[in-house]
Amino acid sequence: MLRSVEIQNFGSCARTSFDLDAPLSALCGRNGVGKTTVLNAIALLCSKTITAYPIPTRSNFFLRRSVDIAGVSMTLGLELDGVHYDYEFSAPDFSDSARPVELTEFLTAGNGESRTSVFSRQGESVEALGRTDCIRIPKLTPGLAALISLLPRDDPASLHLERVRSFFAGVRYYTFEVDPPTESMISARAYEEWRDRHKAVGEPAPSLAMCLVYMQQEEPELFDELQSILGPEGIGVVEWIGVHDLGSIIANSEERWGDSKYFMPQVIPSRHMGGGANSFRLPELSVGTRRIIQIVTSMLFDRRSLMLMEQPEDSIHPGLLRKLIDLLRTYSGDTQMLFTTHSAAVLDILEPEEVLLATAVEGSTEVRRLTPDELVRAKDFLASEGTLSDFLEAQDEL
Repeated sequence: MLRSVEIQNFGSCARTSFDLDAPLSALCGRNGVGKTTVLNAIALLCSKTITAYPIPTRSNFFLRRSVDIAGVSMTLGLELDGVHYDYEFSAPDFSDSARPVELTEFLTAGNGESRTSVFSRQGESVEALGRTDCIRIPKLTPGLAALISLLPRDDPASLHLERVRSFFAGVRYYTFEVDPPTESMISARAYEEWRDRHKAVGEPAPSLAMCLVYMQQEEPELFDELQSILGPEGIGVVEWIGVHDLGSIIANSEERWGDSKYFMPQVIPSRHMGGGANSFRLPELSVGTRRIIQIVTSMLFDRRSLMLMEQPEDSIHPGLLRKLIDLLRTYSGDTQMLFTTHSAAVLDILEPEEVLLATAVEGSTEVRRLTPDELVRAKDFLASEGTLSDFLEAQDEL
């Protein structure tokens, strides 16, 4: 579980730090205070440090501010298998020719005041747990990824490195765009090619349709779980969801697809919704219905260690939000979730401990949990039939 975040000199985050105490947390605040920047920073750090590809020096990999910090620095605190880890990554301002172009990394493990250095890296030199010799790696190659590839599995540092790498690999940032491209059909050839890559290297699914086909073909129990969650006994947005095997299709005179098998995901909406008795292709569903299906499918299929989500409530009726948030909370025991929100309806479903407040102070993003005193006052306020959004509004935090 991600326990703490420190971000320096990344976009609007000059010096941003906060703790996470709940497996499901909502980052709320006004537009433009930097909520998305926080999610981007976490996702970027996790994705770039688990591969052996050099950190790019000629891109917007790091978005810097004019502060008295040379480059960018991020630290993530993790609680994994009962061990606390702190991973710190620092990179210079690559545009500053006066400074050496090198990375700094530290990974420590332990509990309480007892801490052990798993590895420390300055430039090309790496010192690792249990080794007296210094390991040399390319100056722009992330040390976390390099050490995993270099050290044997029984090395004292390897277990710690793999735990952190596994968590980072399971972090994914979801925008859940209001109207994403949606496929109606998936050819068997395209599906099989992606399926083989997914099984071999974990390549993410390119579309919601591909996820549904895979679950129906390869993991029918998971597909049944999806139907149960979305169906009448769960959230109640569909009566049925399935994948039709269309067999061989010969295209019309304008376009010839050839003799190839195709799969077509289809949905029968809830009988309480328009068209409830009819079957629809994914692009024909309402934006809100499709969004719910996409969120739940991603949650089940991706099996992420941390889902970073942008405003999951968009286009979803307030009456369904409680069911959705309760569902996310239920599954947050397996997958930690951190999402942004502007919705008072979402805040009123959350517990005070699940709220992170984002503000901008002199242009810099600040994030904090409610203080112990605020938590007490918030719970007293809720007990007197007020709402959490009303409480935060009264504190001028929204």
